[in-house]
Amino acid sequence: MDGYRIVNEPDEGKFFVVTESGERLGEMEYILKDGLITVLHTNLEPVLQGTGMGQKLVDNVADFARDNNFKVNASCFYARKVLAKHADRYADILGPEVEATL
Repeated sequence: MDGYRIVNEPDEGKFFVVTESGERLGEMEYILKDGLITVLHTNLEPVLQGTGMGQKLVDNVADFARDNNFKVNASCFYARKVLAKHADRYADILGPEVEATL
């Protein structure tokens, strides 16, 4: 989707969907501990819902995990659903909580 970018702010433990003007319209909150990313929460403003931006947030978390040799769990219902639905795409980074649901 044009006009938006996803930014990781590790100090805040969040990925943000940001407009060209810097407005934050979505976020995915996570905790990173001992090589494991746990996605806690996903929130998108209504204008972004149904646009695939949530999937892009999950993809960015997956890329971050791959780049750093981390695994990913999700207590967030949305993120867990996406990870499980596309388990083949994310098999290399799935943490034990997600694997247990497959």
